[in-house]
This record gives sequence, C-alpha cells and structure tokens, in this order.
Amino acid sequence: MTGLLLFSILAATPVRIAVLSDRTGGADDSAFVASIRAISLMHPDVVLSVGDFIEGYGDTSEAGREWNNVLEMLSPLTESYPFVFTPGNHDIWDAPSEELWRRRTGSPPRGTHDHEGVRFLIWDTSRLHSLTDSALTDLEQLLEKAQDEEMVVLATHKPMWLMADQDSSRIRVFYQLVGRSVVDAVVAGHVHTYAYHRRDGVLYVSAGPSGVRIDEPSISLGTFNQIGWLTLWPDSCAYAEIDPHHVYPEDLNTAVEELLAYLYMTRMLHPRPLEPELESAVIRLNGIEDTTVTVHLRIDPANWYFDPCSLEVRLPPAGIELHLAQGIHGPLLPLPRIHVELEYGVRGKLLSFSRTLPLIRRVIAPEADVALDGRIEEREYPGPAETGFIGPEGSVPDLPPTSMRAAVDGDTLAVGIEMDGVPRGEEESVVLYLCTNRGIKWLRLRPDGRTTGYLYPESGPRSVWNRGYTAAVNTSPEGWSVEVGIDLTAIKTDDVPRMNVYRIVGEDYAVWTYPVAYEPSKVGLVDTRY
Repeated sequence: MTGLLLFSILAATPVRIAVLSDRTGGADDSAFVASIRAISLMHPDVVLSVGDFIEGYGDTSEAGREWNNVLEMLSPLTESYPFVFTPGNHDIWDAPSEELWRRRTGSPPRGTHDHEGVRFLIWDTSRLHSLTDSALTDLEQLLEKAQDEEMVVLATHKPMWLMADQDSSRIRVFYQLVGRSVVDAVVAGHVHTYAYHRRDGVLYVSAGPSGVRIDEPSISLGTFNQIGWLTLWPDSCAYAEIDPHHVYPEDLNTAVEELLAYLYMTRMLHPRPLEPELESAVIRLNGIEDTTVTVHLRIDPANWYFDPCSLEVRLPPAGIELHLAQGIHGPLLPLPRIHVELEYGVRGKLLSFSRTLPLIRRVIAPEADVALDGRIEEREYPGPAETGFIGPEGSVPDLPPTSMRAAVDGDTLAVGIEMDGVPRGEEESVVLYLCTNRGIKWLRLRPDGRTTGYLYPESGPRSVWNRGYTAAVNTSPEGWSVEVGIDLTAIKTDDVPRMNVYRIVGEDYAVWTYPVAYEPSKVGLVDTRY
C-alpha cells in the first residue's frame, strides 16, 4: 500500500525544465544574465539549452575566448542544476569548432542525456541547411534510443518543421518519425521567435531568444527575450514563456501564425526600387493566405512626394500591383518608409511592420584617360561625383562623407572612391561588387592596400576572384581613396554593368544604392553611353 502511494505521488510530481535559447546575432548580455538569474530563482529540475551561445564563425582561438565569457555567465546554472547542451550553427560550423564544443561543454553534439526520469535526445542540426534523407536517417536512429522511456524530449537547434522553403515531403517524413516515437516534446530555437503547435500528441516548440538585442520586441509575435518553462508529466506536457515581468500561455503564437507573420513581413511587399528620375512608383503586394485580406499602407515620404501616401488595399491571393505618383523635392535622405498593418490567421491577429523603400541609382561613366594610382582627379573622371551615401534603414549615415566616380578607359571600367576621415586600419574597408552573368564579383579593399575578392556564382561555392581587375589605394591625413580598374570584357554582361559600393567602419556602414542587395534588378546602374 505504501509503495503504491509513493508511486502515485511520484507520478503526480512533474519534471520542470527551464529552456535557455539564443544569444547570437547581436548579444544582449544584460538580458542573458537576467534570464539566467530568473532560472536560478525558479529552481528547475533540469536546464535545457537549444544552442547558439557564441557568435562563432571565426578562428577557434576567438571562439575559445567567447566560450570563456559564456560559461562564466552560465556557471550559476551549470554548477547547480543538470544542464543539457544542444549545439547551434554559431556554436559549431566546422570540424575545429566541433572539437572545441566537445571540450568546453563536455558533451557530444549528438546523443542522449538522462536526468530526473527524462531522456533528452540531442539532434545536431548545427550544420544542416535543409532536411535531407541522411538527416532523417540520423533522426530515426536517434529516436530508437528512447523506445521505453516514460518522458522524452527531442532537443535540436533548428526547427526544421517550421522553417520556410523546406521540402514538404521530407517534413511529412519528419512528423511521421516523431509521431511514431515516444517523444513528448520537441524543442528548438534559431529563429528568435516563439511558436508552438501540437501534432499526433507531440508538443513542438520554437523557443524565443534568451539574450539578443531586439529593436522592436513584440509579445504577440513571440519576439522578445524569454526563458521557456516545460512541464512534463508521464501522460502530458505544457509550455510557458517567461520574461522578468510576465508569464505567457502556450498558445501565445502558433506555428501557423509564426509562418504567416514571417511570410507577410518578408514576401508580401515588393516595391520597385525608387529612382529619383522617375515620376511613378510601383509596389507589388503578393498574396500570402488563401483568402482576401485588408492591408493598410502608409508612406512617410521624408523629402520625397507620393500620391497617395495612405491607402487601404484588398489583397487577394493572386496579389495586386499599386501605382503611385512620385517625385523628390529636397535631399535624397532620409529615404521614404512604408508602414504596413493587417489582420492575419484564423484568430485575426494584428501585424504591423515598416520597411524603408529601396533605392536604385545611376552613375555616369564617360570616356577618359585614367591612371589607376589611387589618386582621384577630376580630369580622369569628367562625370559628376556620386555622393549622399546611405546609412542603416535609409538614414543619414554617421560616417564621414564618401563619394564615388566612374569612367571608361578603353576596355577598362574605372571606379574611384574617396573616403573622408582618418583610416582606422582593420576596422575600415570599402566593398565594390558587380552583377555579371556568371554571378557576383565582390571585392573588399582596405587602407593598407590589401584586397580580397570572391566570385559568388548563382549556385555552388564561392571562388577567389584575383584576375581581371587592378586596385590601388592612397592615404592622406584627411582620409583615403581607392581606384579599381575592371576589365569590361571579363564582366560578360549583356546589359549595362550593375554595381554597388559600400563603406564599413566598425559596425557602421554607408552604401551608395540601398539596400545591399545581390539581385541585379536592385543594384545600381553604370551608364557607359557617354
């Protein structure tokens, strides 16, 4: 009788698992420490991390220093509670970083951990870009390691079932494998957004971040710094999101709502890039849902002119194209910004976001004799200088002035770029890239004369670009300048050359044509007809 009573008490006692998620893509260590402190105060039974603790993607010595910092912050948890590590793509990106991960966490990137009667299955998706047959085979083998356990959690970094553009047939196989297993909950991170759904009795969670900089936090969208609280019973489970001030219910944001919001913010709005010379603007709205929705649009024109500036649009599934009158009556910057508001999904959740309208520009490249020595003279570049480089979000940049000129000397396209301000060595560079029918030719130049060039084809890996151009750098107390001569015959483009230039100083940047895009239709034009 006593044994039966004890079993009943244990069965009624849940296992409480705190979920700690991403701190990369711009770490906010004050928020991360607050998340750690909150977990400590709540005394969980187990702490589960779902990856991306360091920025990574560099040499292992720098990654080792990052791990020192992170593990020191995590010590109140790792020294007091069972702690389960899951690798993210910022934690492991190649073989040396995997070895570093093993040494610093004491865990393999894939395997099982048993704590408090729960079996944790760690599925390594750190280097997985999309579901493949081999990845599904790996998952199936991992799921076989938990056939008899009462409570099982599958932890991974990338929520492959939630991410856009995945192969739907492989997603179905993924669900079938998990649905046939004894898994109670699947927990991931990566997308910096909380979303959940339940399928075949399994809870699927994309955990929101625990320590990242978020410009516009949104509770409704699940984009705020948080910790997860997963409660497991032998026959059920529940999940809640917690920040330092609030607890939110499991159904805060469904997986369908997360996907719809993502698609609306990234794929609905397709404005034609602005050109100061044109008198009209075109905005294409793509339908996202299988129903007509009402979209409210409002444009902040800044120094530009639009008519109308505010409109309500009935957006059908097939999409719609809007034509507006356009003009400019002042400085180029700041660029106009469009604000969007709509209701989406079966619950009619409100979504609002804004985007800076893209801008495309034209540089005149007359014929001239150019000496490619890094010194830019007006006689070499008789066309007008392109100024007004653009900062983040279409704003006036914080950097000193930057200007650009272009000219054609025989079969050579010459580009001269002048940067005011004392060069800051490793922290400063200028990038020039061209769209060609072979892909993107990309070139970084630094004040000390070093150059780095790559060719990014439409598909496949990048290759080194070290032929078909000449580069020269000149520095002075007032600033520095570069000249690049590019073999026009090697560009092999059927249209006018398309080019963009941007300057980087530390974390600040200024770009000639906004934004930095690699689609030819959104890249600046080089007019060589003069």
